[in-house]
Amino acid sequence: MDTLGWEVTIWRPPIEDHAYIIGADASEGIPTGDFSAAYLLDKGEYEFVASFHGKPTTREFAFRLMALGYLYGTALIGCEDMGPGGTVNEYLEAWGYPNLFYRDPNSHPPRRGFKTTEGGDFARIRMINRLKVALETQTLKNPCKELVKEALNFVWVSAKRGGEAGRGNHDDRVMCSAFTLTLSEYWFPFKGPRQRVDDILPRAPRPGQGYGSY
Repeated sequence: MDTLGWEVTIWRPPIEDHAYIIGADASEGIPTGDFSAAYLLDKGEYEFVASFHGKPTTREFAFRLMALGYLYGTALIGCEDMGPGGTVNEYLEAWGYPNLFYRDPNSHPPRRGFKTTEGGDFARIRMINRLKVALETQTLKNPCKELVKEALNFVWVSAKRGGEAGRGNHDDRVMCSAFTLTLSEYWFPFKGPRQRVDDILPRAPRPGQGYGSY
């Protein structure tokens, strides 16, 4: 396990020709608020190979997602398009990340990311049930202990909403892992040019600095 500076943990390095998906759940970046989280899935192995968990600004979170995406072969990135997640999607699109998930690519303008309020595969309850089955049947390989702990403290609320974090707990890892498993059903081979992560990371700031042109 490699725990990098940026609140990123890598369990397995990228492997050429493997398919990778990043599902993200963004928060406002307030120290007293919720966490932002992301999981990176190796689709073929059905295993989380990296994660992010912290409280960056939306711009900082978007930059980390972009860097992870390039590191893992221009992975498909999907972020919930609500509240701060919408801002993260705006940054990723403005920076030209070439493999964003669009729930409706044919709309004008195309609708980025996904919304748990719109029903379908990305309805909250359906995604939670997908994660529940993957954990209980051990289809999802080697889930991290932090995810398992959150899942054990996840409290059922209603048939429409599913569950949420129990009192004093968080559910950001549960939700973004559920997002990621659902996004894996929409993965397709990326055909565009692949930019090396080494071309992106030198522009990363020192702690407390901005991102220049970003």
